[in-house]
Amino acid sequence: MFSRYHRIKYLPIFFLVSYQPVLDRVVSQIWDSAADISEITIGVPAAVFPKNKIMQNTLKAYMEYHLKTFHEAATVHYMRSSQMFHLNPCRAPALFLLSKSDPVGAEASNRRVYDSWVANGIKCTWKCWDRSPHVQHMIKHREEYLDIVNRHLDAVGLNRDTQYIQEVRI
Repeated sequence: MFSRYHRIKYLPIFFLVSYQPVLDRVVSQIWDSAADISEITIGVPAAVFPKNKIMQNTLKAYMEYHLKTFHEAATVHYMRSSQMFHLNPCRAPALFLLSKSDPVGAEASNRRVYDSWVANGIKCTWKCWDRSPHVQHMIKHREEYLDIVNRHLDAVGLNRDTQYIQEVRI
């Protein structure tokens, strides 16, 4: 259904006037297991039913039906959000945290975003674990995860509350 991401070449002027002052205040971006519409019908069924191909295919078919049926009410907004995610009017340095084994926040999808942002001059850092469940990287790789996040925050000049971060409990 969404075979390729279609880039937009410009931002509407009302967006820049309305939101650019807010985006200019952002000093850091951290994207953990980012999921994009282009992979959603593949990743979600695999994550929900990892060992049941029939249910994966059923959920995929339903999701495709839903996206088509509610195209004007919802899907167009998902697609626009995806375009904005790829275009990224926010110029702050970004950290991508993901896993090769995550079917929802797919590596290929995140790599396209990362490459696009780097090509547009946004400083990006990439950390991709071999095996880590969707949105559970901090649980699976706690020390490394916190170290990467802290180094990213230090690099952008954000003072961190080390004691608070050390006390984070899951």
